[in-house]
Amino acid sequence: MLPRQTYHNMKTKTTLLFLCMLLTVACTRKSCPTEVIDFADSTDYCVTTLSMELPTGSSAVDSAICETLLAQLDYETRGAGPQPLFDAYKGDRGDHQACVHYYAQQLTDALNAIAEADESYYPWECRIKVSKVSQTNRYVVFRSENYFYLGGAHGGVTGAGPMTFSLQTGEQIAPFFTPDAQAALQGELRKGLLTYFHQFEPELTEAINRAWDLDDKFNPKRGIIPLPKYEPEPTEEGLRLIYQQYEIAPYSEGMPQFVLPYDVAEPLLTPEAKNIFTQ
Repeated sequence: MLPRQTYHNMKTKTTLLFLCMLLTVACTRKSCPTEVIDFADSTDYCVTTLSMELPTGSSAVDSAICETLLAQLDYETRGAGPQPLFDAYKGDRGDHQACVHYYAQQLTDALNAIAEADESYYPWECRIKVSKVSQTNRYVVFRSENYFYLGGAHGGVTGAGPMTFSLQTGEQIAPFFTPDAQAALQGELRKGLLTYFHQFEPELTEAINRAWDLDDKFNPKRGIIPLPKYEPEPTEEGLRLIYQQYEIAPYSEGMPQFVLPYDVAEPLLTPEAKNIFTQ
């Protein structure tokens, strides 16, 4: 038989170990299970594909994230013109398959009718995609990216870009940066953009460097490099900043992007953004 003190010590250690295990489970159990819903249709005047990855969990956090993503889908489809193209979905929003297919089919029919009336020679094209790109036990990141071709020389990329949600509350983190971040990050923005341009056109980097102060083609506000309209995308290396087409450069320059290290970004983050990295 073990001495009383030895037994007591072993019991205490066992209890502490069990509590640690519970705490570990509690800290890491946050997840965001998802399902992908696809749609594809082709008519005489329009080609439509839609892929939506949505949370399937029953928690309040999952429901909040799902509702925000569905609201974005509503905006991206019905809000494609000056007036809503069709009525909002009035069915059970918990039925993801029915909800997503409603928006996709209604958009297809609406665009096909407009293109037919316009007697478009080339079929219009619409690709909408929302996908989960990363997740930790504190946050989950979805990416909203669309492509529309509605006639003309070329199509364009639209969408909300990166959408980061707290797994504590289900709320979308926006904005990431405080109001003084743009001024404080001018040197980092210049350095990151020059790195991006250099990888494609090394001989132009010096000209582009001078253009920030002189050429409206790259900077309408002359000398002030704006933060991207997209919210940043958290990655292992830092926050990825992504500029949209035409936001700071011509269409031919694509969507300039680079990663801002966390130690540089951290002092300029809003409390909500800091919370998902430090809680």
